[in-house]
Amino acid sequence: MTFEKPAGEYVAKDYYIWNGEPELNGDGDFYQELVPTNPVDYKYYAVNDGECIQTEGRRVTSKLYGPKRFLSKARARPGLTARLQRLVERTDLRGLGVDFVRDAENRFWAIDLNLAAGYRNTGLEPAICRSIRASLPE
Repeated sequence: MTFEKPAGEYVAKDYYIWNGEPELNGDGDFYQELVPTNPVDYKYYAVNDGECIQTEGRRVTSKLYGPKRFLSKARARPGLTARLQRLVERTDLRGLGVDFVRDAENRFWAIDLNLAAGYRNTGLEPAICRSIRASLPE
């Protein structure tokens, strides 16, 4: 991330998501170098339900190239999910979402982290309810 436009292709983002969508080579509050990839995002979600950390992944079209559309459930990737679980544990979070892209060498790059992820249609909705209940004082 940088506050100056990179020399090559980049993604421009605003500080607040409600100010607009990320834009390829546009103007923004900060910038990320573009990772050359197919126009697919891998959205992984983690929820600490008070007993364990559950994860799910989804493949969607990138908003950089048009409206976001659901493509499929993402294949389980033990390395990515273990790192997500470790991040949730270390930061004592109840849940988060991380967006990844995959480059031509099959490496995954985290491009966005969302503490208020939308868990709709992830199958984690029951875990979110248990997480909320576990967080409430008795």
